[in-house]
Amino acid sequence: MQYQGKDVFIVDLHVPPTWLAPNHCDARLSLPVDSHKRDALISPLWIPGHFVLCVMKPLKGEILFLDSQYHRGQGFAPKPYQKILRALAQHVIPGGAWSEFTGQDIEGLPKQLSGNDCGVFMLMYTWYVVMEAPFDFTIISI
Repeated sequence: MQYQGKDVFIVDLHVPPTWLAPNHCDARLSLPVDSHKRDALISPLWIPGHFVLCVMKPLKGEILFLDSQYHRGQGFAPKPYQKILRALAQHVIPGGAWSEFTGQDIEGLPKQLSGNDCGVFMLMYTWYVVMEAPFDFTIISI
């Protein structure tokens, strides 16, 4: 999909769970053949009770593991997905040296303080990361 000059591919939200046990489907089949030419590859992820996000930027060699509750743990909770996504990045750019980031590494990244708005954070993170805009949204109402 081209939007405002950005070439982005979004993995269907229903696909990543098939990468895990018991199915162990090949995550590489989820991406287009020209993935290495895209500005961003977006993988929205659902872990029971929570949405998280992975954004790969092949042209910049960056992979962002974004969890709106990053302040409560190690930056990105779903470790099985992290392992698969790292392998997927190596498929996109074989032998590539990817720089990894979590919410703990991104200055000003808004964090989720309540328990039911992680999906909104996932969508907002996607928009701001792809558009390379400074994070200026908040959950605080004025």
